[in-house]
Amino acid sequence: MGYIIVFIVVSLIIGVYFSKRDKPMTPSSWYKGIAVLAFAMVIVAAFYSIDAIQQGFKEGIEEDSAIEDVSK
Repeated sequence: MGYIIVFIVVSLIIGVYFSKRDKPMTPSSWYKGIAVLAFAMVIVAAFYSIDAIQQGFKEGIEEDSAIEDVSK
């Protein structure tokens, strides 16, 4: 769901930028727009990975404390 929202927002921003621009669009500008979209998707994927790592770290700490309680 997050990917779709980011894709739509970045697409709208790029669309507004190119509509306000005085020069006509060229293939180079299309490639730059696609590169910006791809870069935004990579950033979103990194944020999801960081969240997964943090969640795994929290679960690992909870498991370690449960093991220590049982061993006492």
